[in-house]
Amino acid sequence: MNCIFCDYPKTHKHGKTEKGHQRYKCPNCGKTFPEHLDTLYYGRHLDAEEDSHYSTVSF
Repeated sequence: MNCIFCDYPKTHKHGKTEKGHQRYKCPNCGKTFPEHLDTLYYGRHLDAEEDSHYSTVSF
């Protein structure tokens, strides 16, 4: 996985977040980030599975 901040190609696994998502650390810039940082679900309270459940519910 490339670093989202500096595009360095060799990031390393760096533990997991509270919700169980993989974290990575860049040896080039030293920043850490979760695997889903640059996705639609970053910062949301629902994950993809929960979101798909609620999007099919009619009101």
